Amino acid sequence: MKRLPIFAVPVLLALGVLLIPVVDDYADHGLAAAASLESTRWFVGHLLSAMAFGSAILAGGIIALRLQRSEPLSWLGLAFLAPGAVLHVVGLGADGIAPLAVRTGGGLPDAYFDGGFWVTGVFISGAALFGVGVLLLVLGLMRADLLKGGARYLTFAAALAFPAAEAVPYGWALFLVACLAFCVWIPIGLAMREGV
Repeated sequence: MKRLPIFAVPVLLALGVLLIPVVDDYADHGLAAAASLESTRWFVGHLLSAMAFGSAILAGGIIALRLQRSEPLSWLGLAFLAPGAVLHVVGLGADGIAPLAVRTGGGLPDAYFDGGFWVTGVFISGAALFGVGVLLLVLGLMRADLLKGGARYLTFAAALAFPAAEAVPYGWALFLVACLAFCVWIPIGLAMREGV
């Protein structure tokens, strides 16, 4: 039961990604605004994705707690992961609500997506911090010999690729992000089965 947040991360993220209407090119704000017109799918998909990153904070805490004796620097991983996850939650919450709120107020949803650095900056900062945090936790699990065999290589490679995949400005890349989340969090959850 203590591992539930670890397994919840990829499941919630995958459900969210599957619900969010695909935007072929996020650089074309008109496409993103049009996708947000499917308001229920847009909102619920972003909400579930935000919940995934909220679960990642709990998952990171569980991992850091498990590693505190053998890898005391694992708390450094959590120190990066948590603010990165918070930025994702804020960004996904804004993405899920703001275009709908602007449209409800009589404006065009494009106004939100044209927000420049404030919109993209939150996600870039979040991806960088979150990626460093996850990578530090994965390295701690590897040094503590909890991730073994092929799982250690798969998890390490996926943790490296995750923030890079987030930076791809095409909606189809979100499916890669969801797949990478499974490759990171499921092996970690399985590795944590003993004595958590």
